Amino acid sequence: MLLDTGLQAVPGKLVLVELPDSPTPTLRMLIEESGRRYLKPLNPAYPLISLDDNCHILAVAIEARMKL
Repeated sequence: MLLDTGLQAVPGKLVLVELPDSPTPTLRMLIEESGRRYLKPLNPAYPLISLDDNCHILAVAIEARMKL
């Protein structure tokens, strides 16, 4: 996966986020509902996370590749 630290995070993009209660960054989709921003996991078994001032967006994904 290629990430860009200089891009602005906009809804619909995958972002690498540093969460306050996690020692490692996580990759989530940034979404917006009713004027609020959330981090949507790629696995629907996990809950949405409200994006607040404690979350720090590190980078935006610009390309993903998967080897089959």
